[in-house]
Amino acid sequence: MRVVSIYCVLLLAVSFAAGQGTAVAPNGAAVADGIQQALTPLQAAVQAVDPDALHIGGEQKQVLAQSQASLERNLTEAVPGLLAAFRKTPENTGAAFRLYRDLDAVLSVAQHSVEAIPASNNDNDGGNGNDRSAALASATSGLRDSLGKLGDWIEARGAANYASLERMRAQAAAAARPAAAPPPPKTLIINDANAPSSRKKR
Repeated sequence: MRVVSIYCVLLLAVSFAAGQGTAVAPNGAAVADGIQQALTPLQAAVQAVDPDALHIGGEQKQVLAQSQASLERNLTEAVPGLLAAFRKTPENTGAAFRLYRDLDAVLSVAQHSVEAIPASNNDNDGGNGNDRSAALASATSGLRDSLGKLGDWIEARGAANYASLERMRAQAAAAARPAAAPPPPKTLIINDANAPSSRKKR
């Protein structure tokens, strides 16, 4: 009974040590949900900005309009498919990385759009320019947080996959190692009672 108790304690200790040494990735579906929640207000904030109504130069308006069109195109055409692929296979690091790369481009354009709108700007529809600029900035910040969580997921999943691969390699190497040769059989000497005696007669 004492041997069984010691074995259980050792097993728990090994399991705890393994858990401490291996990164555990968060649930991929939860990460996908967080990204979707961040994209909804960003898309609404992008659509609410009217470059022509802002008190900025003509060149700035053109740049902002191009950024707005790029964001809307990416958010409606590219991101939904990439997000659906990641949600369908939430443990697939390849799908996660493709989504991360596209969202990083979206975040960059959104941040440039925020910076293109002066903080003291007011549009011609009752002075709501500041509100819309703040909404875009807030939505951009939310996407940045979600993108950071996706990056953490990719890092943790990659570490977990690598640890699993190393374990399989070690197991394969142990299985391929040749078994030790059995020891040679012992030679038995049997005394024959009928054999002539080797003693000399006096």
